[in-house]
Amino acid sequence: ALLIAFDVSEADYELGLTKIFFKPSKAAILDTIMSQAGKPLSAEQNEKITKWVVQKRIKQMVGTCRAFLELRKRVRLTRAEARWRYSGRIAALLGGTVVNHLKLARESIKKRKELEGAMKMQAFFRGTFTRSKYLKRIDKVKKATKIVWTSYRRWQDRIELQKWLDVKVEETRKRDEERKKREAELARQQMIEAERQKAQMKEEERRALEEEERLEAEKKKQEELERIRAEEKKKKEEDEKRRQEEEAKKLELEREEARKRQEQKSITLKQEKQEKEREQRDKKKKRKEKHQ
Repeated sequence: ALLIAFDVSEADYELGLTKIFFKPSKAAILDTIMSQAGKPLSAEQNEKITKWVVQKRIKQMVGTCRAFLELRKRVRLTRAEARWRYSGRIAALLGGTVVNHLKLARESIKKRKELEGAMKMQAFFRGTFTRSKYLKRIDKVKKATKIVWTSYRRWQDRIELQKWLDVKVEETRKRDEERKKREAELARQQMIEAERQKAQMKEEERRALEEEERLEAEKKKQEELERIRAEEKKKKEEDEKRRQEEEAKKLELEREEARKRQEQKSITLKQEKQEKEREQRDKKKKRKEKHQ
C-alpha cells in the first residue's frame, strides 16, 4: 500500500517474505520514500491506498465466486461424464440382443423410476443443501459485511488517528520552527556581535596600523631631517675644508709669491752688489790706469 501511494509500478520491485527487492535502476525510489519518513501522507496518497484496499477486497470476492462457479462446473461435468458412460454402456447392451434389450428396458424403466425417485430425493436434498449452503453463504456474507464494516470503522479510526497525528506533527513542526527561529535569531545576534567585534578589531588594527605608519612616517621624517642635517654638516665640512684648502692654497701662493719676491729681491740685490763691485773694480781699474 505504501508503494502504491508513491506510484511505484509492480514491475519495478519484487516482494519477498520479509523484504522488498527493487531493480537497480529504481533504487532512488527508496530514497524518495525515506525522505518522506515522519511526514504525513497527502490526501491523494490516502485516497490511493483506500482505493487499492477496496479493489483488493473486491478481487478476493470475485475470485471466491469464480472458484465456486468453476467447482460447480467441474462437478456437473463429472456427473455428465458418468451419465454418458452409463448411457453408452446401456446402448451397447441394448444393441446385443432383444431379450437383453427388453430386460434391460425393464431394468432401465425400473432404474429410471428409481432414478426419478432418487432424483426427486436428490432434488429435495439438493434444495435443502442449496438452502443450507445459501444460508451459510448469507452467514458468511454477514460475517464479511461485519468484517468490512469493522475494517471501515478501523479505517475511520486510523483516519482520526492520522488527523490527530497530523495536528500533533503540525504543532511539533511549529514548535520546531519557532525554536529554529529563536536559534537563528540568536545565531544572527551572535554573528552581528562577532561582526561588531571583528569590525572593532579591524578598526583597532587600522588605528594601530595608522599609528605605526605615522610613527614610521615620523621616523622617516626624522631620519630625513637627520640625513639633511648630516648632508648640511657634511656640506659645511666640505665647504670648510674647501675654504681651508683655498686659504692654504692662497697662503701657499702668497708664500710662493713672497719667496719669489724675496728671490727677486735677492737677485736684484745681488745684481746691484755685483754692479757696485763691477763699478768699484772699474773705478779701481780707472784709477790704476790713471796712476799709470
